Amino acid sequence: MIALAVQLTATELVSAALGLPIGVIGTHLWNRYRGRLAQLRWNAQVQPIAIASEDASWGTIQILYDGSPRNNIHSAAIQVQNASTRDLEKLHVILQLNAGTTMLRSGGHLSGSVLSLPITAEYSGIIQRYHTGPPLTPAERQQWDSRADYFVPVLNRGAVAAFSVIVAREDREAPVIWTHCDHPGVRLTRQDAAASTFGVSNGVAGLMGCLLTLGLVALAIVMGLPSWGVALITFTFAVFAIHTGALLVRAARLIGEVAS
Repeated sequence: MIALAVQLTATELVSAALGLPIGVIGTHLWNRYRGRLAQLRWNAQVQPIAIASEDASWGTIQILYDGSPRNNIHSAAIQVQNASTRDLEKLHVILQLNAGTTMLRSGGHLSGSVLSLPITAEYSGIIQRYHTGPPLTPAERQQWDSRADYFVPVLNRGAVAAFSVIVAREDREAPVIWTHCDHPGVRLTRQDAAASTFGVSNGVAGLMGCLLTLGLVALAIVMGLPSWGVALITFTFAVFAIHTGALLVRAARLIGEVAS
């Protein structure tokens, strides 16, 4: 009677340990199936390059950019990642500055590629008119000063479009940059870059790795493995929990891609 009770308890333990990660994976796949919008994630890092000042004791610092005086110049790095499960084509990415910030230069490329991303035809026309005329309208001048429009021919799943810009402000306020993408079926959200393993955030990978370790340990106990075997499994999968969890999530994503 006691052995039967222990066996039932162990069986329930295994069911609970294995059922939880299976349920998490199933929920993840179901949510992915329901949320058919392709997700783009972006983040921006802004750094000051030069700051003009005028001080009676320390002297005057003047900044010239292309021969024109500027007060404060900043650089920014923007990354847009395709976090969806499908490849995207013909994306229109807009880099927008806050009021009082002027776009001086910008450039973009796909990570891992030396080829530059082209600007859109409309934005190219505005640049051409800025240099050769006729004069820009006030609305076009505002667009020229505060934004840059890029055309991304292809952004494969997991790929990153990286942009670098140089901006100027006449005051001491920090510049702010937003990223927009007006592509059908695409949702763009800001998310600062986080540590990841195999393309999976370490938080999610660690959780899945711990659940997998618990399930395997419970299974080893039910199968009657010696204590040293249980300890070896526990130690091995605990040490590599993030890596095994990341592989488990990647496998779940692959199944979701095949199913869709």
